[in-house]
Formats: sequence, C-alpha cells, structure tokens
Amino acid sequence: MAGESASTRYSLSSCREMLTVCIGFHHSAGLGSSFEILQGERALLELISSFLLQPPHHIDDIFVSHLTGSGVELLEDRRFARRGTWNSSTFRSDLSCAGLRKVYSGLVRWKVCCTGQSFAIGVVACNRISDFKKDKSMDWPFVRDGFGSGFGLIKSDGKLVVAQELYSASQWSYGSTYGQCSYDDSRVPVNSDTTNFAVVLDMDRARVSFEADDASIPGASIEGIDTDNPYRFITSLPDRDSAAVIVQ
Repeated sequence: MAGESASTRYSLSSCREMLTVCIGFHHSAGLGSSFEILQGERALLELISSFLLQPPHHIDDIFVSHLTGSGVELLEDRRFARRGTWNSSTFRSDLSCAGLRKVYSGLVRWKVCCTGQSFAIGVVACNRISDFKKDKSMDWPFVRDGFGSGFGLIKSDGKLVVAQELYSASQWSYGSTYGQCSYDDSRVPVNSDTTNFAVVLDMDRARVSFEADDASIPGASIEGIDTDNPYRFITSLPDRDSAAVIVQ
C-alpha cells in the first residue's frame, strides 16, 4: 500500500495530455513548438490544466436485490441499505450487498454516507461474486485478514483498517486454514465519528483508494489489483445500527 501523489487524483489519460502541454510550455523543450509564444504564461497553463485534468467520475449507483444478503434491508430508492432488524445471518454474504453498476475502465468514485459502530465499504471483482456467495467463513466483512473477496475499508471496534483479498478462487479460499496465513490489515488515520466516505477505483493504474470527508486517507491505497474483470461497489453491515447510503 502507498499514498497517492497529486497526479493520481486525475485520470491517467488526462495526465498524459497535460504532460504533452507542459512540454510545449517548457522554455527549452518547447522551443519551436506551437506553444513557444505562450511560454511564461503560468496563469494560462493553470487554466488549461483545470480544463484538461479529469477528476474521478462520480458513479450514480443503486443496490441490487439479487446481490443483497438475507441480513440486509434495502430502503427508499435502493440507495439506502441497513442491517435487517429481524433477518438472520450466518456468513459474510448474508451481511453484504453490492451495487448495480459495473466499472470496466477509467477513474471513478462512489460517495457513501456510513453510520454505525461497524461497517465495511469497497469494491469486488464481478468474477469473484459467485465464489463470495459460497463463502462459508463466519466473519462479517466481505474481506478481512486476507480472507473473503474484494478490497475494503473496515470500521470495527472504533478503528478503521484497509483490507484486501489474498486468495485466488478455489475450494480452499474461504474459511480454510490451508494455504497462506492470514494477512494483517493496515490501520489508517480516520476519526471514528466520520460518516462521509468515498471509494476511488482507478482501473488504468490498477488501484483502489479511499477518502474521508473529501480528502484522501493516508495509507489507504491498494496497488496492483486485477483489471481483467469489472468491479462493483460492495458494503457489509453487521450491527443493528449499521447503514450505508450511496450519495447521488
């Protein structure tokens, strides 16, 4: 895991376009270019930057019923999910629900308002969902300690940690003691009272990162994710007061 630089806040393609423009503005490299007459006009370069650089695209998503566990209830226009009052739950998938939108490419962001003592938000690859539904491990987040599926930010016991899957899909992947030992999730510095979060998926850079109150969370970036499959937003809600709302 690593922190993100300023350039990674924008799409990779727009950063490359900006790099081309910057070369033209450079007093040496830009000699003879169509930008030569504009060299030294820093204010103009900043204006062009604001036009070219593309921040994450906001995903307008909803939860889907067939990807909602038996322990979760969907309310209103399916943007609001909460822990069911009477519904029983045993496994990870019982306490999780996923979004409708699939993301294949680009730089995108889901904004989510989360409340409760415990919750988890993140993304899961679409090719992992079938195995996730078969997951018989008795833990509540969709991923933790290397087990489960996806990449997530987890709040539990007043702490927030970043977790990632470490096991390939196999009969030994879920709730098994075979194979690799468990993975220590990374604690990140976030106020436990925070409710406004975002999941940022960058398919071009193969990265998932998390934000709190519209700012990047230091250390909350997972590098080298698989980009051969699309991803969906996913959340886990274990407690009676746990809820997640996808922000429009």
